[in-house]
Amino acid sequence: MAIMLAACGGGGSSNTNGTNAGGNTNTTGTNPSATLQVTPLTINVTAPVNGSAPTAQLQASILSNAAQNFYIEGHFSHDGIDSVNGSVSGSVDNVAIDFNQPSAMGVGTFRDTVTITGCYDQACTQQVSGSPQNVAVTYNVTAAVLALNSISPKQVTAGGGPFTLTVFGTGFGATSLVSWNGANLPTTYVSGTELRAAVGASQISSVGTASIAVVNPSDQGGTSATQTLTIMAPTVDAVSYQMNPAHTGSVTFSNASLPTSSTWSVNVGGSPSYALIVGGVVYVTVSVNGASQLLALNGTTGATLWGPIAFSGQANAAYDNGHIFVVSNSGSYGGQLIEALDPATGTEQWSSAAPGIWDNAPPVALDGIVYTDNTGTIMAFDEATGTMLWQGSSGGTDGTVALTVDGVYAASPCTALALQPATGASLWHNNSGCGGGGGATPVVSNGLAYEPNGEIGPSGQVFNAETGAIEGSYSASGMPAFSATTGFFLFNSTLQGIQQSNNQILWSFAGDGSLVSAPVTVNNWVFIGSSGGNLYAVDATTGQQLWSQNLGAAIPSSNQYASDFYSGLAAGDGLLIVPNGNYLTAFTLSTSP
Repeated sequence: MAIMLAACGGGGSSNTNGTNAGGNTNTTGTNPSATLQVTPLTINVTAPVNGSAPTAQLQASILSNAAQNFYIEGHFSHDGIDSVNGSVSGSVDNVAIDFNQPSAMGVGTFRDTVTITGCYDQACTQQVSGSPQNVAVTYNVTAAVLALNSISPKQVTAGGGPFTLTVFGTGFGATSLVSWNGANLPTTYVSGTELRAAVGASQISSVGTASIAVVNPSDQGGTSATQTLTIMAPTVDAVSYQMNPAHTGSVTFSNASLPTSSTWSVNVGGSPSYALIVGGVVYVTVSVNGASQLLALNGTTGATLWGPIAFSGQANAAYDNGHIFVVSNSGSYGGQLIEALDPATGTEQWSSAAPGIWDNAPPVALDGIVYTDNTGTIMAFDEATGTMLWQGSSGGTDGTVALTVDGVYAASPCTALALQPATGASLWHNNSGCGGGGGATPVVSNGLAYEPNGEIGPSGQVFNAETGAIEGSYSASGMPAFSATTGFFLFNSTLQGIQQSNNQILWSFAGDGSLVSAPVTVNNWVFIGSSGGNLYAVDATTGQQLWSQNLGAAIPSSNQYASDFYSGLAAGDGLLIVPNGNYLTAFTLSTSP
């Protein structure tokens, strides 16, 4: 048996002769009784416009008691069919039908006919009984299978600036749009599974929720199911190094006043880190003889609630969504460990090893993901389980990342970069030509990323946080802090207030000439400490000194580019927490923050 397939109306025919089957050739000149059988006689296939081309199959055979060679000829139309091919298996011809790519067809219904003829001779001049038989073929190309699986971020803070919303799913096309409460956003197509949309500040001006969907245009059709984005009230907690994941060192209380004295001061038995202040509890890691321990203190009295919990090597911490995250190590080249603890008890929830060598820079957590930077490797872990989600490179060895709702920012010598929080995909990357070890901690404020030059120094360049375009440069001796319009930079022991919009120096404050800590801002005050033990509050608008206290021991400098222990001031939940010597000292700024 052989198959001969000819394309009707397609510019001629093509014949493919297979192996004869059925025994000896009849030489009597009399054709035996034979009947063509084709199954099925109706074929229906369906594919989404963004799917793969479907295939179908039919079988043709000639039923006869005679030992005779027979032949099968096929013709097909070209509305939706790309090709038809046959292969012989015994006395059955298996006919495979391949269809055109659905994306090339577009949404619609395409109908074809495959005509099968059984013949006594190879030229098909004599047909067997039941010939020809027509197979009706229907090819339905449907709208794209549109699914919205996840969004990043899942939550933002009311009153924040514009950001990029990334959505993940299937069925996205070049003209797909992300909708926000039914209104389409300016959308950038990344791939069939990822879109990015620009969200304006006006859309997150108040607390609430937004319904997110993906809409395909009329040529593809369809609207996905929705995902919910939560717009939260601004937090008054301190949850990270320099108080928040972006490291702006800034918080606003509903009311506040400068205290006449400290509320409490506790000897923690070693050098205290920056404090986390959450729900009226102060969490602090303490460096003791090369190792570390973690304490939870009552924010009102300073009394120990739990701890100390010991960690190998130096340790730093962060908070998010019901977890205290601690990064520690076991000494030089000992590796990095990240652990999640219950804030109420200190009980371990999970722990994960982070590839790398010795770096134990502070973790940073936001929107369900906690990030570490270990000797140039940025790692993202699921906050609930500790599962590693992705790895990326920061290009350096020291410092930690800064986070916003739509970017993970890192700095190393002459290199600045931003990664997508959910996937680690590159958003932008800038390298000025040099390299080497080192690294530092960036700050992201008001749509600008302040990226220090690592071991070259804490001064650096200013980038557009969304695009990576260079906006300017800055000089600093450590981490700057920011209000809504002004940056506060310590440079050569002098604090300067600098207008963000035009880089104009508004004022300078020298204090006792030995200012060392990174500044932090609370409402319209800027707090900064000195190695002489003096703590100052200055007016954020004028730089005028408003208040000072001597704490009796040095206030440490704030580290932004070493690989071990970080310290600094912190304000949250109405408190200002200051490390000084082996003490942690609290000042109450507000009883109803």
